[in-house]
Amino acid sequence: MECENWQQQIIQHVILKENEDNWELKEKSLLKLNSLITTQLPSTQLIGLFKNFHFIEGYAKMINSLRTQLAVSACQTLVTIVQHARTDFEPFGEYFMNVLIKACGQTKKIVANSAAQTVKALIFDVPSVKYLQLFNNILSDKNPVLRAKGAEFFRDLVPKVNFRALSKGPAIELFEDCLRKTLGDGNAIVRTIGYEVLDMYQLIWPDRTISFIDSLDYLTRKQLMKRDEKSANSPRKPHGGGKNTLLQEEPSSIFSPSKLIQSPRKSLYEDFLENENKRTESRSILEK
Repeated sequence: MECENWQQQIIQHVILKENEDNWELKEKSLLKLNSLITTQLPSTQLIGLFKNFHFIEGYAKMINSLRTQLAVSACQTLVTIVQHARTDFEPFGEYFMNVLIKACGQTKKIVANSAAQTVKALIFDVPSVKYLQLFNNILSDKNPVLRAKGAEFFRDLVPKVNFRALSKGPAIELFEDCLRKTLGDGNAIVRTIGYEVLDMYQLIWPDRTISFIDSLDYLTRKQLMKRDEKSANSPRKPHGGGKNTLLQEEPSSIFSPSKLIQSPRKSLYEDFLENENKRTESRSILEK
């Protein structure tokens, strides 16, 4: 009975239409929820709140509140909820990911940053390939800062998803579309993140990566070539031991001479140069 009482109380406060008189009451409900979670509230009871559509809708409105304090509290509490519920929160992950991505574009930096941290919590604790469509959309935004955040989210998701599962549906096309956008972006920060994702892709799925690079436009391939030439002439930094080597690989390190020695197969860089030479020869013949 006590469980039902606190649930109904919190739901009642969250679904209220926000105004000057009740926004502090809403924030107190979030603090109460935080407190309950830290006292080991069962995940089933916590998720029970989100089975109420009006509660979900009310919570989303708090994230988008014009009152900075309430919006930040809503984001911080959602981080706590996600970390506690983990995969039990999966049915609501995509909905809140969409809400949070929109909040990342807010002009108030503290709200935008809080939303971005909440997105990362979702990626870490409730990863899903369903987020790729949302990231694909944000990577087309006119705002370069928002695109840079989208690229970060995309990069953070890659080590958390199963590449074998990606290959069984349209998700791989979305993945490659996101990667294509990051590699061809006019923002150097976005492109650098794209290079990191490309290196991860090549380490896991080398053959498909070669055909993917071959499908890129000429200017993007040219940028890749320049980047790899520069990387080949740069000394590599030593890695620490005992950590995930996939996440530790430096951008372009898969194209370095030391990597080529370890593998008898042609490197991605060699394949790329070979294809570029063929294209150059073809253009020369046509010009003649």
